[in-house]
Amino acid sequence: EAYDKVARLLGLDLSRGGGPVVEELARKGNPKKYRFKVPMQKKKDDCHFSFAGLKTATRMCVEANLPEVNPIQAALKTEEAKREEEVIKADIAASFQEVAIRHLEERTKRALQWAKEECPEIRHLVVSGGVASNLEVRKRLGAVAEAAGMEMRCPPIKLCTDNGAMVAWAGIANLEKGLYQPAPVLDPEIMEAKAVEYVDVNPRWPLGVKHRRYEDQKPPRSVKLKKSRMSLTEETRLRDSAL
Repeated sequence: EAYDKVARLLGLDLSRGGGPVVEELARKGNPKKYRFKVPMQKKKDDCHFSFAGLKTATRMCVEANLPEVNPIQAALKTEEAKREEEVIKADIAASFQEVAIRHLEERTKRALQWAKEECPEIRHLVVSGGVASNLEVRKRLGAVAEAAGMEMRCPPIKLCTDNGAMVAWAGIANLEKGLYQPAPVLDPEIMEAKAVEYVDVNPRWPLGVKHRRYEDQKPPRSVKLKKSRMSLTEETRLRDSAL
């Protein structure tokens, strides 16, 4: 989502998704050109992620260095001006990606430390989802895993380009275990009686349980708790124990 936002701010072609185009542009830029702050430096005792501040800083950088122009002004730009603009965009993309990945590195390193304390036998770090298709993310998180004496595992890149593929993969695993909700009844007579069944949709569904190290801490302001349900981890454990 953060990569998509930055891609829109830079006016990039989103037909391939924000992640790939920002990553590609970042390879051409200077990652030290713009000094963005690493997020959540005042909260170093947990594993939460937040890119809200970084997105805001990137937006302000774009507004300061790439002022909006109307179509006529854009058409009158010289080739040199266009090249200069591309350099600025590449530098912003590279600077954003550098700090975004550094944030991932810091939080992942702490998560691995905690995980090994809890389960010393852990040997693998799994990186999945759309961000796992980013080669720089793979390389640097792989180094974090190696430093912790672990091996990083990632799905093939073709399965990391769309989060829908990852959700479907998890759905298949749950279906095979019998952990699914029956499809709604669409019988016309039942529908006329207004007794239609509905599929339960959960827009806010935490994946894991809160670690004991910060049970008493308040969650970051960016974490929305209203209408949030029991975590997926807790619910799966309850279902497994009932089988």
